[in-house]
Amino acid sequence: MRILNIILCLFLCLPLTGCWDYERINDRAQVTGIAVDPVPGNSHQVIFTLHVPIFVQSSDSSDKMSGRSRHYKNFRVSCSTLSAALSKLQTRNSKEFYLANLQVVILNDHLRDEQIEQIVGSVMGNTSSDKLAYLFMTSEHAGDFLSGPSINEPADDLDNVLSRVRQSGYSVRRRIWEFWRDTTQPGINPTTAKLRSSPDGFDVGGAVVFQGFQPICELPMEETINYNIIMGKMKNISMTFPYKNSDIEVSHLKSYSKRSVQQIHGHVELVDNILLKGDLDVSATNGEIELSPNDMRLYEKVIEMTVKRHVIQLIRACQKKKVDPFGFGLKEMIVHPNDKPIVSDNWPTLFSSALVNVHVKVEIGHKGAFN
Repeated sequence: MRILNIILCLFLCLPLTGCWDYERINDRAQVTGIAVDPVPGNSHQVIFTLHVPIFVQSSDSSDKMSGRSRHYKNFRVSCSTLSAALSKLQTRNSKEFYLANLQVVILNDHLRDEQIEQIVGSVMGNTSSDKLAYLFMTSEHAGDFLSGPSINEPADDLDNVLSRVRQSGYSVRRRIWEFWRDTTQPGINPTTAKLRSSPDGFDVGGAVVFQGFQPICELPMEETINYNIIMGKMKNISMTFPYKNSDIEVSHLKSYSKRSVQQIHGHVELVDNILLKGDLDVSATNGEIELSPNDMRLYEKVIEMTVKRHVIQLIRACQKKKVDPFGFGLKEMIVHPNDKPIVSDNWPTLFSSALVNVHVKVEIGHKGAFN
């Protein structure tokens, strides 16, 4: 009996190896980018572009170190949904499409809000898709950004701009799950990065602000800097501030922010306490100049006044459009959960008429030259 139990246990261990549903990675088409454009004259369908890298053995001596050179293939089809596109395109490819390595999703801003909602929902609902893919909006043909002469896939380049580059300020970093999250909760308007073509290939600068899934307005690159200052997400940025007949040049700027909502005599007040830290650049022509603590504090004061003015201008511009991309309403709802019905029903109106109270503190950590 003991021997039979041992044999039975050995047989039961066979399906525990995890190889019963094994699939070779070479049998899958790894989709790293999805671009979606409208179909002219057809509001029921969109053009899906699926970007798939292809790894082949390289004969170029420059690639001997890696042993491979990277290529890609784009698949295009007109469909109403992403699942339908995957099914139709499967007839053109011997490998099964797989979204677990999805890096970027590019949407044309001429898509209707219902189409954007359906596309984002399809990616979020796909059990194998990577929800950490970055989301971009563009006014140009989205599929063109997934084509190019580079050895590296364009999807890799776009992903690296937001994930690997230290500088953060001229654009917003928004993953598709974050965008979907912001569309489902009150007190905040979703934002995404703006994508444009350039002589060098592409330019990721500026932001698009949404009401639900509908694009409402755009923030140019200069205003996106102020947006990231308000959000406390600016880092490693160099900026120039005018002062008398010269400029104050500050590098390695990083912002910290603490936003809140207060009630002042029956009025809603938006409060943002901002801290900026950076280094004063040294002049290569004049050499290093010793600056007194009073001089340093004077420069910090000038920067504080300039940043405060620009931040207030941006907040008031958003108030006129009744959009809150900063999440003041969401902050209020988190701190005071009982206010959720008020935020859900009336926040655009409350936000548009709220008072603005911004405090900016600047700390320059390195004494450099002043031109």
